[in-house]
Amino acid sequence: MLVNSPVFINYAFNSDINSFKEIAINNKLEYLDYSDDSIFLKNHTYFVDPGHLNEEGARLFTENLVGYLKN
Repeated sequence: MLVNSPVFINYAFNSDINSFKEIAINNKLEYLDYSDDSIFLKNHTYFVDPGHLNEEGARLFTENLVGYLKN
């Protein structure tokens, strides 16, 4: 499984996201893309900078990811 974490502005990292998708496809991995998740997108309260979650954002992202994995 390959997981792309949330970013503040999704278009800023499109080339990286496309590379991750390609790696997942080529290696037959499940790919979870949180880069455009509406909970995080453009919500500055969850970020230190456009590409990095702060502590609150990381906790929320982890809770969401764990919830997905449990299902």
